[in-house]
Amino acid sequence: MFAHIISGAESAANVYYYTISASANGIDLWADIVADNGGVAPSQSTIEVTINSGVEIGAVDNTSGTNYAIDIDSNFASKTLKIFNNGYISGFGGDGGEWDDGITNNPIGKNGGCGINFDSGGTVTVENTGTIAGGGGGGGGNTGTFSDSSFDYYADGGGGAGIPAGSAGGGYPLGSSFGASNGTKTQGGLRSLGVPDNADPGGNGGNLGVAGVSPVGGSNGGNAGPPYQVISGTVTVTNSGSGTVIGNPI
Repeated sequence: MFAHIISGAESAANVYYYTISASANGIDLWADIVADNGGVAPSQSTIEVTINSGVEIGAVDNTSGTNYAIDIDSNFASKTLKIFNNGYISGFGGDGGEWDDGITNNPIGKNGGCGINFDSGGTVTVENTGTIAGGGGGGGGNTGTFSDSSFDYYADGGGGAGIPAGSAGGGYPLGSSFGASNGTKTQGGLRSLGVPDNADPGGNGGNLGVAGVSPVGGSNGGNAGPPYQVISGTVTVTNSGSGTVIGNPI
C-alpha cells in the first residue's frame, strides 16, 4: 500500500522519503511512517511525503468529527514535513436529518468531516496538485408527513458529499418514490419532499465543502467540514497546476 522511496541523487541522511501509492481511509501519518521504517521513528530532520495521482484518501467512517482523512500529530513537532499531494483527499459527508414525528427524532443534519488535521506544532508545507476537500453537511429534516396502511412518511434530509458519503435521513423508506437520497463522493443527496403536494420538504445534503440545507420551518442542516484545519504549528498550502482546495480551511 505504501512505499518508502529514496532516489539515488538524494541523501537518506537528511530526508526521509515516503510515498502513498494506494487508496486508504483514516491515515495516521506518523504511525504509517514508523511502520515503514521498521517500527523506528525516522532520524532525519525532514520528511517528504508524496501522495500519488489516482490515490483517494477519506475517513474511516462518519460517526465522529475526529475521523480525519489524514491526521498529522505532535510526533512531527521536531521535524520539517513536506507533503506533495497529487491525489484526492476528502473529509466524510454528514448524514441527513430524520424527522420521525417524535418516534426517533434526529432532525438535525450532521456535520461534514475534515480532510487533513494538522496538529504537529511544527512546520508543514503542502504542494497540492490534486484535491483537498471538506465533507458536505447533511440536510435538515422537516415536518412534512403522511400516513398510509404500510408506512409513515417523513421529510428527511439528503446525505452530504464526502468519503465516506453521508446517508439520507431514514424517515422515508429508502428507495420509495418520496425517499431522500444518500450523498456521493462529490455531490450531496436530494431531500425528500414531504407529502402530499411537497408539503414541508427536507433539505438537500451539501456538496463537498458546503453546508447541508436548513429547510424553512425545519431543522438545521449540518455544517461543512474544512478541507484542512490547523490546530497547532505553521502550515502553508500552495496549489499548483490543477490543484484545488474545496471548502473553507480553519
